Amino acid sequence: MQLPQNLENDVFLGMVCQYTCRLFKKGHEANTQTMLDWVRYKNSCQLNEEGRKGSTKGKHFLMPYCSDTEINWDDIPDDMMVAPEEEGGDPSLDLRLLQSARLCTSAIMDVMEIGQKRFKAISARAEMSSMVKPHSNLRKRKRMKLDNPVIVKLVEHMEGGE
Repeated sequence: MQLPQNLENDVFLGMVCQYTCRLFKKGHEANTQTMLDWVRYKNSCQLNEEGRKGSTKGKHFLMPYCSDTEINWDDIPDDMMVAPEEEGGDPSLDLRLLQSARLCTSAIMDVMEIGQKRFKAISARAEMSSMVKPHSNLRKRKRMKLDNPVIVKLVEHMEGGE
């Protein structure tokens, strides 16, 4: 995974990777729903920014990251730290670069490991609905009960009872 140049360090990369790992653990449908929500957000931003000066020119996706990632504080350079808010408090990591980072469509596809075909399907779904299309009954066979009137008539017909 490659981050924008000003974010290329092990700490930020770990935070982005932690986010994607947690999202993938949730499953395909949750992952798709998250992307669908992001696409809807991107579409609303494009509508609001059309014709305005200083628009983000297609970079509407926010950088996904997990801020509660375990960090080895000895490896953090001083320029990435923020002074404590209270006296005697611990300094914290400066997340402003991650919070302000914007990604274009191809970059978010790389980060989220989504191919072009799947992204197009998600984008098309975002135009019609705010919910992911539920999976159909794949790999499961629905069987009709033997007391179903249709089955009873079929059995009678096949046995020549009618």
